[in-house]
Amino acid sequence: MLRICPTSTIGGGDPAQQLNLEYGGAERSPVSRDDVAKVWPEDMTEQQTTDIPGLPLDLTEALEELEKDTTVRGWFPPDLVRTHLDVKRAELRAVEGLSPAEVCRRLVDAY
Repeated sequence: MLRICPTSTIGGGDPAQQLNLEYGGAERSPVSRDDVAKVWPEDMTEQQTTDIPGLPLDLTEALEELEKDTTVRGWFPPDLVRTHLDVKRAELRAVEGLSPAEVCRRLVDAY
């Protein structure tokens, strides 16, 4: 659930100033909420499913939602949020126009 990405000295980068920490458990609610409906998805009416907000469809939309969500942003230092947003948007620019297969090849080469 926790991944610490490698650092780099490429372009004179200082590894001491680089930290990319990814926490995969953030999707779990830290508190138990009694107001959450306990309904099986297959038993839900169409109206009930319409009322459920959807997840972001891509990274661009996810970053936009993060920027709007003051609660989630408040869990992290502002500089970390800004850096995360900037890095992810730079990654999107770096693969803009590539096919999904080419994007996957880039990821494999990087990691």
